[in-house]
Amino acid sequence: MKRRQKIFFVIIALLFGSCTSKHTVVSQPVIHPEENVIPPNHCRIRGTIITIDSTLTITDFSQPCAKVPCNAEVRIDSILGYGSAFGNPVVQGAQHVMHFVFTLSPTSKKLFPSMKEEYPGMTIGSSFIADIERQQSKSLRDVRGATQSMMPVFVIYGYTRLPELRR
Repeated sequence: MKRRQKIFFVIIALLFGSCTSKHTVVSQPVIHPEENVIPPNHCRIRGTIITIDSTLTITDFSQPCAKVPCNAEVRIDSILGYGSAFGNPVVQGAQHVMHFVFTLSPTSKKLFPSMKEEYPGMTIGSSFIADIERQQSKSLRDVRGATQSMMPVFVIYGYTRLPELRR
């Protein structure tokens, strides 16, 4: 019997030994967010400046928008994408008043002493790509001088100005 028990234990040991799997650690690739991901509540557009509101409505002269224009009417030439929770989509060809947080003028150390990014500024006819954010405003004057009360207002923090097309 002892011999049968030894053979039995050897067979069991071989079975369990051969059944154990070697776990190979496979590293999963790290997924980095793409640089082209559109943030929530934003829409990426290609737009063109139609008119610039030169009215300086801010009275706090420490603010850049009290020194140079920040609002413009923009035609949406194309919609490049939406972030989550943007809400009602914008329409290609529509024109909207947009507020440029870093102004429509070229950035300068005089306006933004500690700013690292540089924006070239915009003029009528300038085309650009930007992420627009929908916000509500209680009173923002549009380029025609009318007050837009509680109308959606689009805010642009940064943009890429596109090269001018030569004709």
